[in-house]
Amino acid sequence: MTEDQYRKIITDEVQKKIIDEFATIISEKITLKKMVIKGFLWQALRKWQETHEMTILETEKGGGSSPEERIKQASEILDICFNEMRYSVKSEVEALKTGIDEAIQHYTRNYAER
Repeated sequence: MTEDQYRKIITDEVQKKIIDEFATIISEKITLKKMVIKGFLWQALRKWQETHEMTILETEKGGGSSPEERIKQASEILDICFNEMRYSVKSEVEALKTGIDEAIQHYTRNYAER
């Protein structure tokens, strides 16, 4: 992603923290560096925003504010990330799946009810 594309991703401080925590969790499972994983996560978030024609902030303010909806959205973003990353870590796909699963569990425990 270019710097300009990163600027188009609309998030708040909590969402930035979530992306950072997801990257930490996933980086503990695979050999890619945390910064590389964060890049994939930001790309996934941007794709999700484009697909839904909304920003995360709009979603937070709108109908997607129930814990179930938040978990669904986080899962969709992580699925996009997995689908992009799996080609970069072919020999570590199972470990990547584990990291993604742990990230969604972390989200469910720590952020779904906010």
